[in-house]
Amino acid sequence: MVIIALETTGKYGSVAVINEKGEVTTASTEEELQHLQGLLPLATEVLGENHLTIEDVDAVACSVGPGSFTGIRVGVATARAWGQMLNIPCIPVSSLEGLAMRAMEDLDRRTEEAGGDLGQVIPGASNGVLIVTAINARRGQNYAALWNYSKQGVQFVSREKQWMILPLIEKAKKKAGAWPIYWTGDGVDAYGEELAALAGEHTLILAPEEYRYPTARTVAKVGWIKAQTPLSGSQPMLIPYERLFPNYLRKSEAEMKLEEGSLSKKIGTAAWK
Repeated sequence: MVIIALETTGKYGSVAVINEKGEVTTASTEEELQHLQGLLPLATEVLGENHLTIEDVDAVACSVGPGSFTGIRVGVATARAWGQMLNIPCIPVSSLEGLAMRAMEDLDRRTEEAGGDLGQVIPGASNGVLIVTAINARRGQNYAALWNYSKQGVQFVSREKQWMILPLIEKAKKKAGAWPIYWTGDGVDAYGEELAALAGEHTLILAPEEYRYPTARTVAKVGWIKAQTPLSGSQPMLIPYERLFPNYLRKSEAEMKLEEGSLSKKIGTAAWK
């Protein structure tokens, strides 16, 4: 199965192709927030590097959020259009899930460099690490989820939700117990002071910049795993394009202002007619 993957929830857009062997090719925009202009040239680039055309693609994996509202809409609309045009399924991937995959890659790398025992380079990490994937939602808030990293891989331990930074830190400390905490996502950039306080009382690893941000590479890898996995429970892996929806985790700023009465209801109503 050949999957094309889109990541548009952060500052930089990227497109990746993963082939039947699980090999990934990725290209990214060089300018911030140029997702709309950049996606099609990036798709052409990564398909060309694999000697493929868009007609060779079997599924579209898309990061559906949370993150930038505009970026999410661009990515989901593009994935839906390709799914409809090519009559192929879509694979929804959470941006937080993609970040967890990136964290796993970094921790796997460190484990290999340490001869198989992560505890040799990160005190207390021999049995596992708690991963916090956190995307800056502004106003002291994060879109976040918690994950356990161990020799069994990465396991989801706390549902995605919107958190204020200090309660999120307390939740992470409670879930981690004696395990170190690995913090990733652009929440690292936004809440350095609060995380510095956490580092003073708990073993804390901040993701290096090259592992910290969303990328289509991990969207492709997560999508590829989902495509190979039989359906279980109520969460579909492959879905028709018309069932691919954004996952904002909260209402837009305009919607919140409208509810607060700080945005004219007349303007708000007219905008959607």
